[in-house]
Amino acid sequence: MDVDKLFKLPKLPQSSINKRKWQEPDANQLKAARVEDVGEEDTSGPSRLSRVQDIDQEEDAPDFAPGNDADYFIDEDDEGGRFFGGGLTSQQKRILELMNGANANQNDEILKPDQELRTLRKNILRLERSITKNQEMRVKYPDDPQKFLASEADLHDAIRSLVSVTTNPALLYPELVKQNTTASLCSLLAHENIDIAAGVIELLEEIFDDDVLDAGLEGRTEEEQLGEETGQRKGQVAVESVLDALSENSLVDLLVQTLPRLQGDGQSDGKSIAAEANAESDSDATFHLLGLMENLISLRASLADELFGSTFLKWILAKISPKTTYDQNKGYAAELLCILLQAGQSSEQRAIKFGKEGGIDQLLNALAPLRKTLSIGDEVREFYENLFDALCVALTATPNKKAFHDAEGVELMCLIMKASKGFVRLRCVKLINHATSGPRGSKNCTRFVECQGLKVLFHSLGNEHVTVQDEDNVLEIIASLLNNLASDSVERIRLISKFVEKEYEKLDRLVEVHFAARNRLQNVEVELRKELAQINDEDLDEEEWEADAYIRRLDGGMFTLQLADYCLAWLIMEDDGIQKHVKLLFDRKESTLDDVVKTLQQYHANVGEEVVISEPEHDDEEPLRLTDVLVQLVNYILPII
Repeated sequence: MDVDKLFKLPKLPQSSINKRKWQEPDANQLKAARVEDVGEEDTSGPSRLSRVQDIDQEEDAPDFAPGNDADYFIDEDDEGGRFFGGGLTSQQKRILELMNGANANQNDEILKPDQELRTLRKNILRLERSITKNQEMRVKYPDDPQKFLASEADLHDAIRSLVSVTTNPALLYPELVKQNTTASLCSLLAHENIDIAAGVIELLEEIFDDDVLDAGLEGRTEEEQLGEETGQRKGQVAVESVLDALSENSLVDLLVQTLPRLQGDGQSDGKSIAAEANAESDSDATFHLLGLMENLISLRASLADELFGSTFLKWILAKISPKTTYDQNKGYAAELLCILLQAGQSSEQRAIKFGKEGGIDQLLNALAPLRKTLSIGDEVREFYENLFDALCVALTATPNKKAFHDAEGVELMCLIMKASKGFVRLRCVKLINHATSGPRGSKNCTRFVECQGLKVLFHSLGNEHVTVQDEDNVLEIIASLLNNLASDSVERIRLISKFVEKEYEKLDRLVEVHFAARNRLQNVEVELRKELAQINDEDLDEEEWEADAYIRRLDGGMFTLQLADYCLAWLIMEDDGIQKHVKLLFDRKESTLDDVVKTLQQYHANVGEEVVISEPEHDDEEPLRLTDVLVQLVNYILPII
């Protein structure tokens, strides 16, 4: 072992090399320098020379503290005399105290409401004058930018001065609407100088920031706020008033039209410093614009429909393409797409429109690099997680499952699952779960077995490193395969044989999942009984308590238990060898198939009639419902318990 390597100093970071260097003072600076707070010295003696003397520390040693500061060692020696105080003289300490006191007084100053309004009106007047001045200079000197450059700098400063309105939205936001400042801001989004539009975007992002909604109402108590706003978040009414005024001036359309003006969106050709600076500026503006979009959607979900109907969706799909270099805006675009697909009540209609415009195919193309990517960073991981989530949301719309099948999405997921591990494989399992669920997922079920996806799927069943939610996704896929694969098909036989091979190895895992989920559920039942015993009968709302208790049971293991027992019941009915092996495993645990029957009966009592397993082939036939299947499974198991 090389001992020198253990004590070798690390290399200096590159930033430390470029730090500003100390410059030696010249002769004039030395003459102008004044030495203060120094004790009187005897100048008649010889000049000061460097020498070593033996002195007595108590009698002849000079004072270390400049200016004979008495508390140099006493007040500031917090480390047992190791550092000899802070090295400040009494005069220097006094100066610092005065400066700190002045800063504290400045921070304590709070403007009154009338003062805030006067300040805002001055800033609004300054903005309007700057707009007028800039327009005049641009008209007067259209071919000489140097002439109107100063006016645009003043305009940019005037825009930034309005950010102070976010300190008191309930008081100041209505003034923006009253003075028609919202119309002026919207007009500036179309300004010839993209930096002016970027300044407006940053201002609007601050105005609609989520923290602004928590700002209090001026001069109102909390009870009055709740009474007048009917429980809305503080500042909500003021923010919505500004949003209404901006919407009347086509804010969303102007923002979408601004995106193409951001040249290159951070993509520089590297030919000049100016080009790189412009690219960085455009990238920052794009990021703020996307942040503004997110704030608007969170405030009013109906704006998602307006954005989906514009060219904004095409911009997002182009941005997340694998042909573009990854940056923070690409990651933000994927996150915003996921938000757009699931915002509001009309998310299913947006998902259908998304599939019709080729969104499924483009998302699959964006995920395709995962076939060859072995390791990814945290930022890129978040980007791909958002893509997976967006696809899952899109597949909740039934027509998109066919589009997923036609775009060979199942084949791609199987390839990625075989080539990757960890979160990527688990996200593929989740996506396959959404693609195979329901009667419209039957083709995806068949294709999944054909692509040899079963081999990779069972790696996540009963794996201690897999979360409960990921394990539920595996169980749901198995349940969908049992529901959708034809009874005598080759794919169904391959599925059943997977549970038989290697001496029922995978069946053993499924039974282990059953007992693990049952143990978790029993712990939840104990907690519920304790809580119920502590509640007075007068304060108990049985219906509400039972609903809450059922949700807690589902999260505490009941959902996993229902899926596992549903799959076990299907397998018991399919194969006699599986039936005997399951009985043997239950006997070892001192249990019987009666537990499976009780779980299925409870499942039947809580599942809705609208859950359909398969659709009828003819119009005069009834669809096969999940409740019908549960009844048949229970009737089969009861005689063999």
